[in-house]
Amino acid sequence: MVLLWLQVMKRDVNAKSADTCQRNQRMIANVHVTQRVMLKVNAKNADICQQNQKMIANVYVTQRRVINITSKDIHRPSAMQWLAVRLVCYRGVSSIG
Repeated sequence: MVLLWLQVMKRDVNAKSADTCQRNQRMIANVHVTQRVMLKVNAKNADICQQNQKMIANVYVTQRRVINITSKDIHRPSAMQWLAVRLVCYRGVSSIG
């Protein structure tokens, strides 16, 4: 009778061990899924970071172009400036003559 009781107890312990093992396997599977999700998130973050770097590079290129354009505008007078210079010169010449 005691032996039978010990066998039943042993089965209970084995069943609990199997349950624990199954739970541990589920937890490990969840960890693997989480790791995969984290890898995907990291990959997306890397893509976003790369896109942001491209956008920042585009902003710098645009700023350089704007600086170049404004420097050209500074060195090259507009048509209105030329007209103003011509009018001043014309008035100066006509007042002298």
